[in-house]
Parts: sequence; structure tokens; C-alpha cells
Amino acid sequence: MLVAIGCHSSKPLLRLHKLRSLECSWDSAHTMPALELRQLTVLTALTALKLRYRRWGARHANIAVAGWGCLPITELILLQSNGLVELGRLPQAVNLPATLAAQLSSLSRHLTCLSMSNVSVIGISSQHFAASLGKLTMLKELMLRIDEVADLAPLHAL
Repeated sequence: MLVAIGCHSSKPLLRLHKLRSLECSWDSAHTMPALELRQLTVLTALTALKLRYRRWGARHANIAVAGWGCLPITELILLQSNGLVELGRLPQAVNLPATLAAQLSSLSRHLTCLSMSNVSVIGISSQHFAASLGKLTMLKELMLRIDEVADLAPLHAL
């Protein structure tokens, strides 16, 4: 297993043809764009990819999510904050685009762990979002803290 923290380019990884497990973590304003993520498909031995995004927002989603569907992502962690209460107030939720729900559905073959904290998914109903989660049949761990969902009933049905 290789852990790459803050890696913005896939180029240094592309020569590791025997790599079976990779964990990538990004913090704040930096992430690996979709085009770079898609290049990881040349790593044919790769069977487990863990992606961890901290202080993640809609701008990052627009940059990265289009590259997820073609990869063996087993763990996806989207955290808006570091989990700490700063100056006595909770961090504000971040709005993520509806394309996120479609991309989650594309991860159904491999995704076993999904964690989303302090986020709001905009542009779709809670039923649509719940339906996207329902397609993740390999999921073993699900941790959600989604703010401003009008109707939680579909999420309870999972």
C-alpha cells in the first residue's frame, strides 16, 4: 500500500504497475483533477483506492468527481471540516452539486466505505440522493452527516 498525501498529479504514480492499494488524501484548496485521476487506470494491478478529502467543497467536487467512476474506489471520505468546533461555533455545511449523487452510483462495484460530514447536496431531492446510496450494494460502512435535508424518510429506509 502506498499513501500519497497532497498529490496533485498522477504522473509520479503511473510507473508503479504492480501497485495494488493506494490511499490519496487532500486538504483544503488542493485536489487531483478528474483527468489526473483517470490516468490511474493504467495501474492494472490496482484493486483498492481510498480517497480522502478534508475541507472539501463544491469547487473540489466539480474538479474531481468526474474521474471517480472508472477507478476501483473502495473508500471515499468527504469532510467539510476537521471535526473540531472552532471558536465555539460549528462549521457551516458546504453545498455539493447534484453530479455527486450520479458519481456515487458509479462506484457501486467497489465502494465499501462512504463517509460524508457536514455537507448538503443541492439540486436533487433527498429521495434521489437516497436512491444513489441504495445502489452502493458493496457498502459495509456508511457515515453521513448531511445538513438541510428536508425529508429524511428515504435515508432511514436504507
